[in-house]
Amino acid sequence: MQLSLTVRTDNSPDYVRSLADNLKRLFDYARPYIVTASGDHTITASNEWVVVDASGGAVLVTLPAAKDFARDVVAVVRTDASGNTVTIAAADGEAVNGAASVTLAGGYSVKHLVSTGVEWIGV
Repeated sequence: MQLSLTVRTDNSPDYVRSLADNLKRLFDYARPYIVTASGDHTITASNEWVVVDASGGAVLVTLPAAKDFARDVVAVVRTDASGNTVTIAAADGEAVNGAASVTLAGGYSVKHLVSTGVEWIGV
């Protein structure tokens, strides 16, 4: 991706349009990577949003090692209202909100998780 951005002191319509176009291209490039899962899934560096459909059975979403993802944020979104469990588990020896795992309660729920570099915290 190539961006051209020139800092200018005027606010001419052409400059503002060019700036807006370049910012749109930047945001389109940097948008989160979304992955869908209907079975067990391990989050990788390219996963910022994990969209889970547990209507076919229980789903386990495993977080990566918190030390490798310090200050990163991931979101796990549940897209069904079945009675099946969606569990978000920490990597071996780590914690999510002080526990080995957390469960997405209820249908159509979401959990945002932030890595402290030591553990994952749900926000």
